[in-house]
Amino acid sequence: MADAGRALISGLGVFNALGHDTAALCAALTEQRLGARSGFFASERAAQGNGLPFNPQQVAMPALPQTRRNPAGCDAETACALIEKVLDEALAQAGLRRADLAGRRVQFYIGGQGVQPEIMKFTAYLQRNDAEDLFFNPGIRKMHSDSYAEERLGRLLMQRVGLALPPLALSTASCSSMSALFLASRAIESGRADLVVVASWQQVSQYNLMFMGGVNALARSVAQPFSAATEGVMLGGGAALAILESEAHLRARQGRGLLRIDGFATCQGGGSGRGGQSFAPDFRTLARTVEESLEQAGIAAADVGCVFMHGNGIRGSDQAELLAVRKLWGDNTVPTVSYKAQLGYQVAASGLTDLAIAADALQQRRLLAFKALAPLDAAGVHLHADAEPLALTSDKLVKLGLGIEGSMAACTLTRLAG
Repeated sequence: MADAGRALISGLGVFNALGHDTAALCAALTEQRLGARSGFFASERAAQGNGLPFNPQQVAMPALPQTRRNPAGCDAETACALIEKVLDEALAQAGLRRADLAGRRVQFYIGGQGVQPEIMKFTAYLQRNDAEDLFFNPGIRKMHSDSYAEERLGRLLMQRVGLALPPLALSTASCSSMSALFLASRAIESGRADLVVVASWQQVSQYNLMFMGGVNALARSVAQPFSAATEGVMLGGGAALAILESEAHLRARQGRGLLRIDGFATCQGGGSGRGGQSFAPDFRTLARTVEESLEQAGIAAADVGCVFMHGNGIRGSDQAELLAVRKLWGDNTVPTVSYKAQLGYQVAASGLTDLAIAADALQQRRLLAFKALAPLDAAGVHLHADAEPLALTSDKLVKLGLGIEGSMAACTLTRLAG
């Protein structure tokens, strides 16, 4: 098919502990507020009884408005409700309706953790699987694929949103929403789709905690990106969504875009088999990925106004990002940010959440500082922390994404005039 040009972002939605929408989230970041922390388990003893050495803190998902459903679970119905919440915000911003998503040139991507089984029910299933135990332990029945399969979520979204085509799901660690955004932009640019939705969500579960603890990436108390004191990550719940359109589609409906994706490079750089604090991607590979994104955009590093880092609190990963930025920008340091100490590490949903904050930064022509909860180790990079909002003179920024399995992404974005 004919090249349709660059993909445009026309709508964004977020939902997390710091804001139930983008405006509320940016207001909280302006005030440098922190998401409320709480222990995942009721006590230290309960955590140890479930195989963890300490009770990990989390920034939990807030209660969904107008529903009694507890968002702490990872079932398909809750995931669908979360996606619908952020979808409605993004549609309103884009000036679209749900009915506009019913065409066959509309695609829906889901990037995230996947709908997961409850780990303790899985353990119970291994221990109790005869008819009598099924009767006395009904939770085992929730191990059926309908309770957590991506297909179930896809069917629900098709029914509730009115999609003509089933959503496509990517579950590739913390870079999956950026990978989904990459595929969405390529679908627009190749002319295969007129409108694409990319959604992601993260609900903190025992499954997540056992995985992050198993690779030595879970912080006991200090989870601060770009700090020598960081112990790893503190997980947070959140959902986020972006709507992409072709220029022709946006123009035909007389819509208004927010951002244009001018360059998007991805790479599989290889992950550490040990994970956790040993996870240290090659900064040279990351720098080359950023350079490719800038080349696609036809700009130099000096044209970029700010960089939204992945910055999750894993020391090796954070250091690789700092070295890559240092290699590309040198002494002409570019302002960089990561808000994960305030929001919690929302894993895949972090990428799209950053995208909403980035769009607001470019539209408002200022970069909000992040709050540092421990001394920073900047390594010659301009970390914009604990300061007043910084005026932006450039209409371009770069968003980075990293996955613990070795995936890398660099997206160059340009503000669209209002």
